[in-house]
Amino acid sequence: MFMALDRRFVLAGEKLGVSPELLLHTVRFRRILSAPVTWLRRLSEAREIRSSSKYARLIDEQKGYFRFGAEDFPGISEAVEAANLIFERKYRSANHDQSKKPFFSNLVQQSDLEQHPELERLARSRPMLEAAAGYLGVLPTLRAIGIYYSPANDTLKSSQMYHTDGVDLRQVKCFINIHEVGPDNGPFTFIVASKSEEIRAALNHRWRDDRLEDEEVLAHCGPDDVVSLVGGPGSGALVDSCRCLHFGSRCRVGYRLVLMFQYTRYPDAAVKKEKYHLQGTALLLGADHG
Repeated sequence: MFMALDRRFVLAGEKLGVSPELLLHTVRFRRILSAPVTWLRRLSEAREIRSSSKYARLIDEQKGYFRFGAEDFPGISEAVEAANLIFERKYRSANHDQSKKPFFSNLVQQSDLEQHPELERLARSRPMLEAAAGYLGVLPTLRAIGIYYSPANDTLKSSQMYHTDGVDLRQVKCFINIHEVGPDNGPFTFIVASKSEEIRAALNHRWRDDRLEDEEVLAHCGPDDVVSLVGGPGSGALVDSCRCLHFGSRCRVGYRLVLMFQYTRYPDAAVKKEKYHLQGTALLLGADHG
């Protein structure tokens, strides 16, 4: 019920020209007031994590990301093996043309998480949660899980163009390569947060605005500002995809396979869950994110 009310509030505010950021903060404040004890407990846990955990400072505040290898987090190797088993069992029979994005589709379902608990075990492990909590400032919510398959394609549209995610003003997504990913396999590619913010200011690109052309973005940055998650199985990054301009799935040769966990602040301020019900999208966890 409250999710529907929040959505009506946001839609009405947008029609009146209210700042999207102000609407987001208002929705979050309403949700905090609905569960203040839980919010305060999560804040307290994040403060303790920041003071005691070696993982809490991994994500650089200015850059908005942390790159890691297969040995940097316990459980990565087991999760990669489980994701590969799901891929081998399912990808040949998947109808990617029916996905929301044929160039980018999720293979994992709830039954897969039950059969392969290694995936959710890694996503809910203390090191992962502490890394996200240290950056977000509150013990986060594990919002979604996906095993993304990107086949070879020749398109350049939608999330294949530079953009920032609109679920919040900041979040953490974990991307882990399941197979070797090279430059031609469509690696997840992003621009560090501080530079992304400079570019968006120069282009007057606001939160939840449209996708950007490469030429627009690259005119304001250099090669050192662009990071591509190429690498072997188990390599990846924790990335704030709400602050970092990014794209993915520009796969021109072979395919890309990547495991994704999405962490959002508690409470999040999302007002739309419909996209998670479409074929090929990430698996939304939990009954209510509002």
